[in-house]
Amino acid sequence: IQSKMKKNILKLLFASAFAFVAGYSVYTSQQKVEMSDWAMANVEALADNETGNGN
Repeated sequence: IQSKMKKNILKLLFASAFAFVAGYSVYTSQQKVEMSDWAMANVEALADNETGNGN
């Protein structure tokens, strides 16, 4: 009975560690999102076009 409990605790530990690492990597990747100048120029051009400021 005790060995099953140890296995279950280890499974829970590994699963929670994996979930923590996955969540932390998603969090850090969302913090570092920066648009390049080219991408920002495209977004601004599209926005100007929709508001009627573009040609």
